[in-house]
Amino acid sequence: MRISHLLFWLTAIFVVLFLAGCQTGPQVILPSPTPTVGLVPTATSTPEATPTPTPVPIPADAVQVNLYCTVACEERVSLDDFVVIYWFWAAKTPELVQAFLNSVEFEVAVDGEAVANPEEFMGPVEEYEEGDYDGDGENDYSARWQYPLGELAPGTHTITLTLDFSTTITDGFDINGDGSPDEYGAGAQVFTVRVVAS
Repeated sequence: MRISHLLFWLTAIFVVLFLAGCQTGPQVILPSPTPTVGLVPTATSTPEATPTPTPVPIPADAVQVNLYCTVACEERVSLDDFVVIYWFWAAKTPELVQAFLNSVEFEVAVDGEAVANPEEFMGPVEEYEEGDYDGDGENDYSARWQYPLGELAPGTHTITLTLDFSTTITDGFDINGDGSPDEYGAGAQVFTVRVVAS
């Protein structure tokens, strides 16, 4: 009798355990809590500032090469010359200079390689360094862009300046003498200068 009772209870326990393991009902899995320690809200994150290029000292005897050139656009320099490329925009008033800066995108490329962040090398709007640009006896205004190339490798270097105007603008001058303020744009203008280093 004891053996039969023992077998009965062992069989019953086995059946119960087997049926419990075969349950097909849904299992609820609770998500693990999200850790909050060390999280920084993205809304208050401060973006990194774009580094400003370190100014390069320009020697007083540097060779200045104007990129805003339409005729005879070739310069010859020595291998030990410190070369600076530049261009500027002049106008009758500071407001007209600022209107130019607001309406133009520009690119400068040296031997096919674009100067990075060229707008960072544009100077402020100020009185034109020689005072009177158009010869009418009144002081004019300008903004000057310049970039130091330093000493060049031997050979011919091609430098391009592209001005892309988003709208037609005027500098307030009448350089062509037609009785009306000169106008520029809209569209792109490309200027090319060759610098021969030897």
